[in-house]
Amino acid sequence: MSGLVGHQHVPRNTHWDPGAIDASKLLCLNPLCSATPAPSNGGPPATDAPGQSSAAGTVVSTDPVGEPDDDAPTCVVENRPGRCRNTGICRTAGGTPRSNSPPTVQGCGHIADADVQCCDGATAGNGNGNGNGNGNGNGNAGSAQPAGPACEAHGVAGTCVATAVCTASGGGRRSHSARSGARGCESIKAADVQCCSTASATGVPPANSAGCSAYAGLHFPLASGSLREISVNWGFSRSSGRRCHAGLDIYTGGARRVVAVAAGRVTAIMRGWYKCSGGSIDAILVYHETGPLAGKTINYGEVDPGTYSVRVGSSVAAGAGLGVASRCGMLHFELYSGERRSSQRWMPASGRVGAGCHKTSLSSKPAALLDPRPLLSCTRPADARFRHGVSFVSEPDDLALFEADASADGEDDGEFDNGEGGLSTGAIVGIVLAVVLCCALAAALLVYVLVLRRDSAPPHSSIDLPNPLHETPTVAQLAQADTIGSALGVSPSYATSGEFVCSQCGKGYAYVEDLEHHVSMRH
Repeated sequence: MSGLVGHQHVPRNTHWDPGAIDASKLLCLNPLCSATPAPSNGGPPATDAPGQSSAAGTVVSTDPVGEPDDDAPTCVVENRPGRCRNTGICRTAGGTPRSNSPPTVQGCGHIADADVQCCDGATAGNGNGNGNGNGNGNGNAGSAQPAGPACEAHGVAGTCVATAVCTASGGGRRSHSARSGARGCESIKAADVQCCSTASATGVPPANSAGCSAYAGLHFPLASGSLREISVNWGFSRSSGRRCHAGLDIYTGGARRVVAVAAGRVTAIMRGWYKCSGGSIDAILVYHETGPLAGKTINYGEVDPGTYSVRVGSSVAAGAGLGVASRCGMLHFELYSGERRSSQRWMPASGRVGAGCHKTSLSSKPAALLDPRPLLSCTRPADARFRHGVSFVSEPDDLALFEADASADGEDDGEFDNGEGGLSTGAIVGIVLAVVLCCALAAALLVYVLVLRRDSAPPHSSIDLPNPLHETPTVAQLAQADTIGSALGVSPSYATSGEFVCSQCGKGYAYVEDLEHHVSMRH
């Protein structure tokens, strides 16, 4: 393609990289600034000789390290060339920051950052760099130690320089912000100036660094050709903050074969330890008595049932196969101190996990549960990919990324089991308490209903109303019955037997109405 290419970072818009565009000229609002046109091939803007004037009358400054192509905006201090730089970096380089005051000092007025001023008299070889509107640094790539104000990151000394300078200086150096644990650069109000040291943002030793000597000879827990990517999510939120992630997820691909990190002995096989969208899976615990992991236990979680031959008590060699991890698409890796026969849960210290349990809830972490990141960082393949671009030596900007992963992977907090082939102790106790409580409520309700019915019952169990049909017949009623009986051909035998008897079938009744009904229905 032809033209000029650049990009801007979102959503925070902390800085933008203009490519071959001279952004200081493009955005200049000072009438004394004039844009130096870029060549048609998209290369850097044409410049005159150092310290000379261009055809448009613009002063072209040399870089403090003697290079005319420094991309820091140029400025002028009493007709001397300078660069718009962060004041702290300017002083470290031996220069004097001068605020914009035309016509004596001019050229940095268009930069909104008050801590970026025209740097006058900076010395060469100082490692300082550009100030592209954010006080960024750009200098001496590959130097043993980039110069700048002193700082400290995770116990390792460093200097405050631009992130680009830190990365280019080599030696395993990385930039660390105050948010990630660095101290000493807070006074420099430039987002892209951070503490540059050899420590990682997480305190985890980078691969192949001196800190990895303690893990020499250990294997990565997946065989060659079985790793898809690593999710550095130890200590992050699970189940909407109700628990913390006690392990680290290693996504599998290809052969998906699990291998032993070191020689050890199988102390437990937890069948049905977990359920995911692919089905039920197992966990294998291996204790190490010697070697770099002596006195520690590894939990190889989410291994497919039927893919391993080890059993409790089996000895495993370093690199030996421990099955396949394909049902859940990952290997869940946990590290413990001591000999363990079950896994443990990590609950947040209070409420939601928030910024992550590894920052907010270390006080509630089970004492035996260890951080697996240093071990995995030092044994990982050199070409390992990281989920969401978050490595062992960096911190994620968006903590919700790992929570979203848990939902997408089908994690269900109710399916987790930390016992050997059965429910966890906490789950059993909860079920028992729930059953006892339900029984107590049912018994109380039954007693209440019985007492209420007893207290509200009437004093008599039947309605006490007179029934004239059941009264003793009077003389007049008997005479009437005799008359009716004669008319019906029934012999009046009431006086002797106390019944009205049917003359046709001999059936007797106590009342004449009943006999009448009988005669009408039967005869």
